[in-house]
Amino acid sequence: MTRSCPRLVLRGTHAGAAMMALALTLAALGLAACGGTKPEASTPVPLPSSATPTLAPSPSPSPSATPLPATSFASDGELISGWYWLRDSLHKQSALWSFQMLPSAPGDIVLHLQVLATDRSDGPRGIEAQFYVAWATPAAGGLPGPWLGRLPVTLPNVSPATDPIGYTCEGTLTIPRATLGDAARMVIQITRSDPRGELPPLDTQVAVNQTSVSLGQ
Repeated sequence: MTRSCPRLVLRGTHAGAAMMALALTLAALGLAACGGTKPEASTPVPLPSSATPTLAPSPSPSPSATPLPATSFASDGELISGWYWLRDSLHKQSALWSFQMLPSAPGDIVLHLQVLATDRSDGPRGIEAQFYVAWATPAAGGLPGPWLGRLPVTLPNVSPATDPIGYTCEGTLTIPRATLGDAARMVIQITRSDPRGELPPLDTQVAVNQTSVSLGQ
């Protein structure tokens, strides 16, 4: 037999207030109305762990080493505003940089190059630089010994549009360490003619100074 819930009957002027108070009391106690059920408990939300997560450290970029400057510099080019122009018709002019210290072994040696270039006197902007780079170890008096290697080089013109002249060319060239043996010093030469006489001369007019060549790796 189903037991029925008792019906409460309130009379008098305070019946409405009493009904409201009773309803609030039942709700606070979690009691169901007649024939009802208890409300379902909400699903508990897990609390975050008190442990602080460990983040893997991001690798920091290695600081780039400052390129080594030349110990000395000489050129028979035409000096104009601090730059020596290699532009003679016989392609004989050259520039020479001496380095009394090299980047640490065993890595190859990177030449950082910055020159000016055009194709004639008062020539146009935007011309790429073309020349030969040769290297050797210094002999007596600091002069280069036999050339250990030479490469033709083309540097892109990197002049911004705001540059009023537009002759600046930059780039790098890697010299294999093996060509130097155990040498601790070296000499770099730039010319417009092949030091070995095997390749044709280059007509691009190129200007250099002491800071045009530096060493890195």
